[in-house]
Amino acid sequence: MQDNNNSHWSEGLRFVQLMKNRAFHAGIKQSPYEALFGCKVKVGLQLPNDSTQNVETEEDLEKIIQDLTKKEEDPEITACEFSKVNTKTSQVSNND
Repeated sequence: MQDNNNSHWSEGLRFVQLMKNRAFHAGIKQSPYEALFGCKVKVGLQLPNDSTQNVETEEDLEKIIQDLTKKEEDPEITACEFSKVNTKTSQVSNND
């Protein structure tokens, strides 16, 4: 919690949970996050060096971020596939 400048212990739990879920588990030979979502957890913002070398204005940076966001939304480019995730949903009837 000190690392994240947070004095509320309940808010600090999410960081503990993230660290636990991204740790390697010998029984399943991957992290629990990888087992559930099929890819490693992505933490932080990383821009490719070749993209940031020619940035001169804030608008240039915004354009790069928009382009990268579009690539992540493209299902053919996305490295992480969520087809392994099976969720059950229950139907709620509104009998008012």
